[in-house]
Amino acid sequence: MRLLKALSPLEAKSGVELIIEHSPDELISDEDQAVDELFHLMAGIAPVSAALGMTDISDEDACHLLLQDTLAHRGKLLSWYSREMHRIGGAPSVGQSNEFPSSAIPSAEHLFGLPYRFPTLDNARIHIIYWAALSILQELIGQVYAYTYPFAPVDINNKNKEHQLAEYYADEISRGIPYCLQDRMKAWGASSTIFGMGQIAKVYMELGNSEKFKWSQELFKHEAELGSDLAYHMHHLLLFSWDTSQKARQRALSPESWGSMSHPSAAATPPSPVSSLSSASTAPFKEEYAALPGTIIVPVRPKLETDEVEC
Repeated sequence: MRLLKALSPLEAKSGVELIIEHSPDELISDEDQAVDELFHLMAGIAPVSAALGMTDISDEDACHLLLQDTLAHRGKLLSWYSREMHRIGGAPSVGQSNEFPSSAIPSAEHLFGLPYRFPTLDNARIHIIYWAALSILQELIGQVYAYTYPFAPVDINNKNKEHQLAEYYADEISRGIPYCLQDRMKAWGASSTIFGMGQIAKVYMELGNSEKFKWSQELFKHEAELGSDLAYHMHHLLLFSWDTSQKARQRALSPESWGSMSHPSAAATPPSPVSSLSSASTAPFKEEYAALPGTIIVPVRPKLETDEVEC
């Protein structure tokens, strides 16, 4: 299968132009056509990110319009999968415990559940790219949703229900990685995971979930040992970013911080603590997110009584 160089999560949101070229006499397979369309949909995330940066968040109508646009793009991605699933080899199935032994990375079934089993390595690579695109887009949707519904319920990490879906798709990637990194795949399998690795590390870092983040760093260390300079540099960059983010969290939770922000006539009360060492998912509705392995439809989250009415 012919696959392009995978964009990094940063490139996918920064407006990088995606060009797919074919020689005149090249025979394009059904799978390649489906993958080409997926990459074009990924390139469409960049304008969404650019629009977010230019939107006046005090303009309620503009925020509503941008939210509708971002949700529409998510709909295109989900429709692509539903329509093209047969052309990319089908959906993965759920594997068995310890089905894909690896001497390179520790088991993470206690974090993500049973791993996915794919019909081929190419099929696994496509799914990882697809889930990464959805996770990137969900982060953007979460930001727009927060601007549109500023009083909507949030979790302990100040993340709304749309942010939580970014973690769900990151966890889907994490469930697909053991298949790629099983010992018999060698370096071929490792090359299939690099795009998704950057996205899951970013999501877990923003959630402050140390156990998931540390597991993601084992992936970078493994690929660096295989000779990947990109993995080596990303590993150290992400560790630096993690340390910085944790220091910022600690400052935000310090008595001096919340005490100075309290109203002078009221007793100071600390903010809700951020569980940076929890091994559990920070998405409280994860069980309800359990859609089909290929995530054909948007996982349904139960509506809270305190949810705002969405127009």
